[in-house]
Amino acid sequence: MPTFGSCTSTPGGWPIWGERFDTVLDCGMFHMLDPGDRAAFTSGLQAVLRPGGRYFLLCFSDREPRIPGAVGPHRLTRDDLTNAFADTLRIDFVVPVTLEINLDRPGIQGWLAAMTMVPTGHTERSQ
Repeated sequence: MPTFGSCTSTPGGWPIWGERFDTVLDCGMFHMLDPGDRAAFTSGLQAVLRPGGRYFLLCFSDREPRIPGAVGPHRLTRDDLTNAFADTLRIDFVVPVTLEINLDRPGIQGWLAAMTMVPTGHTERSQ
């Protein structure tokens, strides 16, 4: 039976509920992580996703211009995503998207990715 849960957490601080999920949605979390925190995040995904479970990611891409002097989300390359998850999840697709926002500016250039939890040693890329 599919399960649903919601949590906020810091890298490496995944809640220990003893539960696993069929789907994890990430809308703007991963691009906030410093590169050194990404491995803890992907390990946490392994702990909470069931085999066959799906992870959907929406994040800023390297196509989004940086605003001088502003501190904000990391701009991720396609390689940043594939390298971060290559040993953890099968990458089903990574496609460029424009995130529509409610500010006085055009949309934000981002990535939409879908990944699947597969048994250890079977994380071939199918992008």
